[in-house]
Amino acid sequence: MGGITGWAADHPDGSTVPLAGIWDCSHEGQKLGPAYAKFEGSLITAIRRLNPAYLCYEAAITPIWGKTSMAANRKLLGMGAVAELTAARLGMPCYDVHLGSARKHFTGNARSQKSDIWHQCKLNGWPDFDLNACDALCVLAYARACFGTHQILGKTFA
Repeated sequence: MGGITGWAADHPDGSTVPLAGIWDCSHEGQKLGPAYAKFEGSLITAIRRLNPAYLCYEAAITPIWGKTSMAANRKLLGMGAVAELTAARLGMPCYDVHLGSARKHFTGNARSQKSDIWHQCKLNGWPDFDLNACDALCVLAYARACFGTHQILGKTFA
């Protein structure tokens, strides 16, 4: 199962251009532990480096409402749990964000596609990020509007 996870964060130097990228949280077979461990390690490293006020992550969409498979949904739910657990251990507030709400805020359309989000990132003057990182930037922009401007890791999963 694939496991590219987009992340985005405000730049610690106060730059208007956010930081963004991808983490590889892939795994082999049905065992998700290695993917969760990779994600947790990347998350802790980023939190230590960027010292955020809070953490946001993309809420998993159940297969009934979306096109997400059961296997992908299981991984999304688990990675959300890792995000919440990590934030709790570090005494940091943690919020889940529905991607449709973030997309509506960012592009004006709750059903916008990754390419639409990428285009909006370009309109914002941001660098040419990976599509998964652009999803994370979309979550970051929504989180800023909802929870404040000093936030990290509006994160999504592919």
